[in-house]
Amino acid sequence: MEHRYTRDSSRPDYDGKITEWLKENDEEVDMMPYPVAIYHDGFIYRSITGGGLGDYVEISEFLSALGLVNIIAPDATFRGYDAVFAIPAIKAAIEKGELNIQDIPKNAPKNE
Repeated sequence: MEHRYTRDSSRPDYDGKITEWLKENDEEVDMMPYPVAIYHDGFIYRSITGGGLGDYVEISEFLSALGLVNIIAPDATFRGYDAVFAIPAIKAAIEKGELNIQDIPKNAPKNE
């Protein structure tokens, strides 16, 4: 899996757990890329790209285990990302119309 910070911004408390997990799963993407974004404090601050559907599922399950949820529909994409994970309160705010996902500043995946 490949990963990067998309901008210099604040990082959530759980970022250290993501970094440790990525150290254990650091490998080149040699299959179809599946980019996943992580949203925090108004921005997509980090992206993880897995190679193939298996990596995508592994990334999604790990982030879900941290208590994060995908804020887009399972069959949707957002600015090139196959999933966008955030804390549940963000998804609730989107569903209530308090936050519009289109207002998130653009950060395209690295491979675009």
